[in-house]
Amino acid sequence: MAFVAEPPPLRRDWLAELLDGLGNVPADVDWLLLALTATEPKKQFETDPLADALSKYVASLAPSLLAALLEGISKLLNRKLVVEQRHCEISMRYSWLGQVAGQIVVKII
Repeated sequence: MAFVAEPPPLRRDWLAELLDGLGNVPADVDWLLLALTATEPKKQFETDPLADALSKYVASLAPSLLAALLEGISKLLNRKLVVEQRHCEISMRYSWLGQVAGQIVVKII
């Protein structure tokens, strides 16, 4: 899609709208990970339509694609700058994806 070809940062609300029509094939998961990488950081203390839309997408995602999405999100969570809390390092920019990663793990189990 042309959306990821736009210069970063990509708008979170626009990506949230696009997730509603995103499919259930490996290319769609790859596209989503590329878009998440280029998406503007989440603003603190603001509602986030992207987090909600991503949660709904994960809930509808085919089980065969969960591992690929989790691996991509894990790479984002491990990016620098990190916040260290009790022996856990997580990317400040992508920390909002932690809840989604947990949702994927629960769905895999």
